[in-house]
Amino acid sequence: MRTARLLDMLLLLQHRGRTTCGQLAEEADLLSTWFVHDPDPPTGNRISHGELRRIATCICTRRKVELTVVRRPTVEVEPLGLVLKAGSWNLIVAITAGVDVVCIDELRATRVTNRRFAQPAGFDLTRFWDGHAAHRS
Repeated sequence: MRTARLLDMLLLLQHRGRTTCGQLAEEADLLSTWFVHDPDPPTGNRISHGELRRIATCICTRRKVELTVVRRPTVEVEPLGLVLKAGSWNLIVAITAGVDVVCIDELRATRVTNRRFAQPAGFDLTRFWDGHAAHRS
């Protein structure tokens, strides 16, 4: 998502007295390091805002999180970013062999851990997602 779109979103979500354009632009730049919205028509996913907030907190604080997704065992992941693609939530995670995408549309629960991790050197969410999307098409 481009900074201008993020700025528009932040204008709607002003918080903690941040009212100047410069401050909002800084927030937009920070947000763009861990969140991408790929704006295709939504399909109506219903993940709890609380669960998304917990994941976002883990991304920002570099904490591992345990995910419980329908019909899958609970797994601990190193979350790097979130992508909303056509109404479907995708969690970008670090794995031993690099970076992967986990669809969390059927997320049932999260548990924040105290275990921290380091982001892979040179990781850029937008560049990763663009390459992932191009590879899938």
